[in-house]
Order: sequence, then structure tokens, then C-alpha cells
Amino acid sequence: MIILLKRIISFVIFMLIGFFFYKVVVKGDKNFFNLKSRRGKKKEDGIERMEKDPVCGTYVLEKTSFKLKSSGELYFFCSEKCREEYISHLKK
Repeated sequence: MIILLKRIISFVIFMLIGFFFYKVVVKGDKNFFNLKSRRGKKKEDGIERMEKDPVCGTYVLEKTSFKLKSSGELYFFCSEKCREEYISHLKK
């Protein structure tokens, strides 16, 4: 039983090393270990930018979200309801 467990662990480690080798060396993914650069924030890569709704915290696509410009900043909302709630909060 212990021998089987050792073989399974060795296999998993071997697969992880192979995966990292494939991503970094073969594919040339230089940002593989930089998690911040992998969040889809770059439009030039063809990936749509996502913004956080300040009311409910949902991440929404920039081009399909409800927008509001306030105090020189652009805010993005998941729905008209969240947008109206934010506006009413600003008026208080």
C-alpha cells in the first residue's frame, strides 16, 4: 500500500514538472508565474477587460457593463439596479 502511494505521489510530481516545462519552455509563457499579469486585464491581447462593481463586488465585462462617470472616475456596474443604488448613495 505504501509503495502504491509513493508511486502515485511520484507520478503527480512528474506530471507537474512536465506541465511547467511545457508552459514555460515549449510555449514560452514568460508570465506563467506572474499571476497579476494573467487576469485578463490587457486589451491588446484580445482579452476583454473586467472591472469590479463597487456596489455588489461582481466582476463585469467593461464593454457590456452599465457605466457612470462621477468625480472624474468611470465606474462599472453589473445592472441598472446597482448603478441606481450607487447614485442614490452619492446623493446622501
